[in-house]
Amino acid sequence: MKKQTYITILEDENGQEIDFERWAYKRVQTCISKMLELYSGEWAFLYRKEIDRATRIVCYPTPDGYNLGPAVWSATVAELKDMIQARQKKTPA
Repeated sequence: MKKQTYITILEDENGQEIDFERWAYKRVQTCISKMLELYSGEWAFLYRKEIDRATRIVCYPTPDGYNLGPAVWSATVAELKDMIQARQKKTPA
C-alpha cells in the first residue's frame, strides 16, 4: 500500500471538515491536478453537495503518513469552481 503524503480537506465557514481525500503523490501540484480531475470528471456528481457546502479547500502534507503538517495550498470554493471550469474548457468532451 502506498504511503499517504497529502490530504485535501473541504472545510465549511467554521473550519469544520466536510470531506477529505488522501493522496500518495510526491508533489502538491500533482495532488491539485488529480483533485480537479476527480471533482470535474465522471464522478463529480458525488462531490457536488460537499463542494456547495464548503467555503474553502486546503491541502496539508502528512509527513508521517498520518498527522497533518502546515497547509501548503488553499483556495476558496469560488476559486476551486473557477479552476474546475477552466479545466473542463481545456478537456475535450
